[in-house]
Amino acid sequence: MLTAEVFVGCRRQRHLDFAICGKQPHRLPWLRCEKHLRREPEMFGTKQDLLDLIRDCHQRDIWVMMDVVANHMGIAPGDPEDLSGFVPFNESWHYHTHCLIQDFMNQTEVELCRLFNLMDLNQTEPWVRRTLLNWIADITREYGFDGYRIDTAVEVEKSFWSEFWASSGVFMLGEANNGDRTCYTGGYQGPLPSVLNFPLYWAMRRAFNERQPMTEISKSLEAQAACFSDLTVLGLFADNHDFPRFLNLSYDTTLLSNAITYVLFGEGIPLFTTAQSRNTTAATTPTAENPSGQTTTLTLRCTSQKGAIQDVLALNFEWIEASDCELLRYPRCRRNVLVSCSPTAFTCSVVILNSSSAP
Repeated sequence: MLTAEVFVGCRRQRHLDFAICGKQPHRLPWLRCEKHLRREPEMFGTKQDLLDLIRDCHQRDIWVMMDVVANHMGIAPGDPEDLSGFVPFNESWHYHTHCLIQDFMNQTEVELCRLFNLMDLNQTEPWVRRTLLNWIADITREYGFDGYRIDTAVEVEKSFWSEFWASSGVFMLGEANNGDRTCYTGGYQGPLPSVLNFPLYWAMRRAFNERQPMTEISKSLEAQAACFSDLTVLGLFADNHDFPRFLNLSYDTTLLSNAITYVLFGEGIPLFTTAQSRNTTAATTPTAENPSGQTTTLTLRCTSQKGAIQDVLALNFEWIEASDCELLRYPRCRRNVLVSCSPTAFTCSVVILNSSSAP
């Protein structure tokens, strides 16, 4: 039963309007590279659709958290320095001087330079700062969001986040990750009310994926007690969209179940990432962010081969001829697939099981 203490994370990003993320053009909604600060993305429905969703959630005591970005905009197609299509930040002085983050241990560089060449907003400019603060206040009032996930929190100076939080008037959960550095991450709780518990995430990877002693978790918790002001509001998670998924690192659903159990009963707010419930084995971004966990090929990479076979065999499905099946164009180790492997090519062809064999 969902209660008022449960957030539904709504990764409903603004449409890229053909902006470019990284080196390739994308039209993928999960990439946070906007060109227009306020335009409603038609591909996700209308403004009224979102208002109706939030209203219906609130009627069921479900809180709605929106994923927002105040660190950067997108990249203009063609000339990356062409700002004419950006709204409202269409002047060069709205951004930091062009440089790329090369050393993530250099905090000045992290805050002033670009991540993947994304246009890095200069929040020290009074007009830029005021526009962002007014924007978060406006959308909170307009939509009634109960909280926000703050993207790339470590790439903006902390004093801005204090004002951003105050302007919103609601809960915020910052993505404050820059390696396995407990007190570095803890430094962002204060400017923001909460952050994702990346220190515990890295400890869980060591304990569960790398089979190191479970004391890795207890040691992490002891270190956190000295670096965080309130562990009860930190976001706990076993999977993250920016890193290889749990089952990509070690395909063992029992281990994953144990990790999820800790997320559910540990001190903090449990978070679950898209496609985790379908045992996704995604490896990299944007693949790890793919909300469907799908691939557009009939061949799975050899890294997923063992897991796919285990998934099928464990269910005792009847083996059937490929000629009797409809080919599945978007396989990803699902529970209603039959896997035929080539030991020489290290690949797996995937077909749908017939209806009599499906669960």
